[in-house]
Amino acid sequence: MRTPAIKNERKGLQIPYLKGISRAVGELTLISAPPKAGKTMLMLQLALCMATGNEWLGFKPRPKYSDPTDEEEGIPPNYVMYVNLETNEELLSYHLQAMCKAMGMEKPPTNLIFINLNEYTQDRVKKGIDDYILYSYGKYKKSDEDDSRFLDRMYDSEVRYLNDGSCRVVYPDLLRREEYDIIDYLENLRNGGKLRPKDIILFIKCTLEPLEHEDKWVDTVIIDPFYLLYHGDENDIVQVCDCLESIKDELTYNYATGDITRNVFLVHHHSKGNKASTKSIDRSSGSNVFSRYCETIIDLIELDTTKEANADKRRGFSVDIVSRNYPSINGYRVWFDYPLFNPASGDELKTAGTKKTFIKEKVSTKTAEEKKADNVKAFESKFDALQNHGKVKSAEMRKAYNVKTDRTISRYIESVNQSVGYDRFTRENGYILRHEKK
Repeated sequence: MRTPAIKNERKGLQIPYLKGISRAVGELTLISAPPKAGKTMLMLQLALCMATGNEWLGFKPRPKYSDPTDEEEGIPPNYVMYVNLETNEELLSYHLQAMCKAMGMEKPPTNLIFINLNEYTQDRVKKGIDDYILYSYGKYKKSDEDDSRFLDRMYDSEVRYLNDGSCRVVYPDLLRREEYDIIDYLENLRNGGKLRPKDIILFIKCTLEPLEHEDKWVDTVIIDPFYLLYHGDENDIVQVCDCLESIKDELTYNYATGDITRNVFLVHHHSKGNKASTKSIDRSSGSNVFSRYCETIIDLIELDTTKEANADKRRGFSVDIVSRNYPSINGYRVWFDYPLFNPASGDELKTAGTKKTFIKEKVSTKTAEEKKADNVKAFESKFDALQNHGKVKSAEMRKAYNVKTDRTISRYIESVNQSVGYDRFTRENGYILRHEKK
């Protein structure tokens, strides 16, 4: 049996999992960046680097094999699992092949495994098509014989059917121990429901277990993106904390040895608005539990590269890394030159400011009085468009402002009234009324 962690025999210490970023296994790492910044490409590159032992953005991962003699003895290397909740499978494969070519590989390594749980995969399950979610490059499970082998690796497992017998699923004993009804889960999907956090977490968990009983240890799990795993209120501290705690409890545990031997990476996005002056740990959308619960935060923000040479087809980013176990790294500059992210060399990007900085300077030219006047004008305009006999339903105004509560609309009304100097608008019995100045 392999040792649960890679050790340095001379010093008696565990070799860093990802030196400079993550020291030990069993940690959660949050990757946050603006929308469309290339987060998926960054994490695909991380997955390839962890699977092959190559450096990622200049940071050295743990060795591919837990022990130098493992390869000679035919023991499998450490495995990496990528949970894709968003990207189309064909597009993901295209990006992966391009990345492998750029890194000098003919094809993706066999110790890189994907779970595709995007909308397309969910649709196939809803229609009752028999198609397993798990696959790895070069080893597809299509035939009944392959299905039998897959089932044999899962102890106490059986095949269950929906009431109409149209959809076959693997139903391992592990799920029964969790008092989890996968039949209810599939019926929920077919009736238009979405994957719930516990669904995805348990799918991952039940895919990890048989691999580990084959001595194929997955020490890296990447979930991309987090918001499609968690459909609750991102600002709810209790809900977010429960979800993160469930991920850590269920997915960092090795079932074959009983040890904590796995790291989980969560891909998340920035909240709305200008983030140039916001601390890196507070840029991610939702509750501050994200930055407090995770051991490491890796945050990217795009740079303005208009003055940089040869920047036409490249995008520059500033990377901030905050870790409990390593000194913080601020302003680490990297290029994204499709398909790879690479550290900037020499003086490249040293003087580049963030794109958000320039946007902020442009927007902040209006005075406070001008901004108040704009807010009044916007509220009046929405009221005119929605009003019926001089009043508007509060629910319609909430929809117009894309807000959830009447309390927010009340704050808008209070701000407008203060700006005009009298009670221009009031809320009564679920309606908003407009009054002329007496």
